[in-house]
Amino acid sequence: MMELLLPSPEQKLFIPRLNHEIIFKRDDLIHPIVSGNKWRKLKYHLTAFEESKKKCIVSIGGAHSNHLHALSYLCFQLQIPCKLLIYGSPNSTIENNTLQDCLSWGASIDYISRREAKSNFLSYASDDYFIEEGGKGEIAQQGMGELVDELIDFEDNSKTLIAVAYGTGTSVQALLKKTNECHVVTLSPVKNNQLLQHSRLHYLIDYLNLSFAGFSNEYYSKIIAFQKETSILLDPVYTGKLYLNLIHSSINFMNYNKIYFVHSGGLQAWRDYRQRYKDKIIAD
Repeated sequence: MMELLLPSPEQKLFIPRLNHEIIFKRDDLIHPIVSGNKWRKLKYHLTAFEESKKKCIVSIGGAHSNHLHALSYLCFQLQIPCKLLIYGSPNSTIENNTLQDCLSWGASIDYISRREAKSNFLSYASDDYFIEEGGKGEIAQQGMGELVDELIDFEDNSKTLIAVAYGTGTSVQALLKKTNECHVVTLSPVKNNQLLQHSRLHYLIDYLNLSFAGFSNEYYSKIIAFQKETSILLDPVYTGKLYLNLIHSSINFMNYNKIYFVHSGGLQAWRDYRQRYKDKIIAD
């Protein structure tokens, strides 16, 4: 089995704009490829797959899915047959580093429409183990909940705030289930996403008003500046937006004794992001 850095380290940074310290949970350092919540959400799926005695793992998602990228690599390492159902057409593979990696690791790819997926058009062979889009579900929440157990000197009270990105909502749900009193703050980069409602959950507003995986020179330059100042590279789709909107929010951070920021990995997304916006990006 591949080597994993667990528990992932914590890095404390004083943020002058907030006049407060933020504790970064560096899940991006768990593994160079299977990092962040990707490992945590897939961990118990692998156990369930072994117990199921099924022959192949199947999952579904977009052409730039970090989840599918991580799953393909894990299956390659464990010699598990893997099939990916990708929204789009074979053209999605052209100049797509994510899918090229998946193919190089032996995953097979079928292309489908979102309409087919939503209408339950798809049927899966009895010897296929299916993982939902983004790895979501209760099994994934079990792995994500273990993150809380790793937090050093964690206090489960209303004076503790955890910031985590919102994709499928699995990470958010897991943290809320694992705790009883601490608050969770999040941001969904997906417009019109059906969002979980909870008394301890707070949503940030995207002050940059970017589309999913969107670009602006202001946004890009701030992520790169943060990396130069702290050596922490945030991903361009989820954690970058989460952090910038967190520090620009109207939250009274003095209400919290501890603020944790979950770096959920996904850094491989930078390759396709930079490729997509190469004509707009100002030199780093």
